[in-house]
Amino acid sequence: MPTIRVTSRSGLGGELKEQILRVLNRKTGANRVLVANAKRRIRNGGDSEIKYPELWASRKQVGYRKAGRPLRDTGRLMNSLSSDSSRTGDEVTWALLDGTGYGVKHQYGFTNRGPVAIPLNRRAARIIPKESPHDPELLVLQTLKRAPTLKEAQRHPRKYDFYVMEHDTIVPPRPIFNTPPEDIRVATKTIARAVRRLGD
Repeated sequence: MPTIRVTSRSGLGGELKEQILRVLNRKTGANRVLVANAKRRIRNGGDSEIKYPELWASRKQVGYRKAGRPLRDTGRLMNSLSSDSSRTGDEVTWALLDGTGYGVKHQYGFTNRGPVAIPLNRRAARIIPKESPHDPELLVLQTLKRAPTLKEAQRHPRKYDFYVMEHDTIVPPRPIFNTPPEDIRVATKTIARAVRRLGD
């Protein structure tokens, strides 16, 4: 994931500068603002600079996918986000970390090689093979072999369990990390608050 770099002012006294850098580099301290901002971005479907493209499925078609909101299917991605910090000289770097591995893919966008089976309910999501064969008919057969009662969608997705997209599909970028003005303000206030506490 991308990072934020915080550099101390060179005009500060040596001891004060060291204290500030130590505060900013605490592993459970101010850098957690990145996680809070990222979760807010996912909940809101974007921020003041970016908006996540909608999912292919509408609220009515796929109720289990958090009303069609991107990156919200299971909550696993949000729950796996964490942050870390590292220091090099007068610079502290805050990094947003993704414990799932697929959050980074969504940050930049990617291509799904078809065919891909799209589950329309939680039961189908548990059954459908994670690795898809290159033949759409084989994918359907594999899925139905696991659960013969599943129904492949044709025209009315609400009445079916899964849908097969035969061709490659482009998943657009949905940045989890971004630095819009509101996030910069939050980070700045967090840094200022941490520095003020040095005098307490």
